[in-house]
Amino acid sequence: MTNLSHSSVEAEPPRPESFAPSLPTEHHIVAAALMAERLRVLSEQLLLVLQHAPRDADMFTRVHGEALTAWCDMDDHYRAYQAILECKGQG
Repeated sequence: MTNLSHSSVEAEPPRPESFAPSLPTEHHIVAAALMAERLRVLSEQLLLVLQHAPRDADMFTRVHGEALTAWCDMDDHYRAYQAILECKGQG
C-alpha cells in the first residue's frame, strides 16, 4: 500500500527573487489605460442617463463625478508615466 500523504517530490515555494517587480512606467501606463477604459464606460452611462433619464439629477451627478475622478486619475498616471520617460527612469 502506498502512502500518499508524503510525496517524495515536493514542490518548492516560489522564491521572491524569481519574480521581477513591475517597472514604474509599466504601472503608470497600465493604470492610465484602465482609467481610460473606466472613463469610456462611464461616458456611455452618462449618454444613457441624458437620453433616457435627463431629469434624474442624482444619477447624473453620481456618474458625472465618477467620470471626473476617472479622468483625473488617468491624467495623473499618464503625467507620471511621461515624467519617468523624461528623466529616463533616473528619478
